[in-house]
Amino acid sequence: VVEPEVPAGDALATFNFGDNGEAAHVDGSDLGASTSYTSGDYTLELTGMSKVFGPASDAKGNSCIKLGTSSKVGTFSFTVPENVTEVVIYVAQYKANTTKINVNGTDYTITTASNNGEYTAITIDTTTTKTVTFTTVSGGARCMIDTIEYKG
Repeated sequence: VVEPEVPAGDALATFNFGDNGEAAHVDGSDLGASTSYTSGDYTLELTGMSKVFGPASDAKGNSCIKLGTSSKVGTFSFTVPENVTEVVIYVAQYKANTTKINVNGTDYTITTASNNGEYTAITIDTTTTKTVTFTTVSGGARCMIDTIEYKG
């Protein structure tokens, strides 16, 4: 379990996936079917995981988790507490490969690249739907997630 820094801005909790380190792509190891992270009084419990790797890092050394392989999709789900009305997931392409993801039925094409250490903020309304499901769309569409924030 990794203890992240204090949440930024209006975030209730900020979940990072390890310590920032050497500027080098590191894929990490398969995390199994579930894992959890803690930030203050909040827990992020990733379940239904398939092809999720960590601790990983992007080319700039930012800690993250990696989803997918060259031929298999990566996926996970999590459920937020009642007072969390929004979730922000910071996601990047794996290296410079085109990445398409699906979050709760909505497709996104990610254009920021982990080679540059840049991430796209995907905001999910969790006012009524408290479960978030994140999936890479097709084999080879790997991605890296730097941070997940709970907002209220």
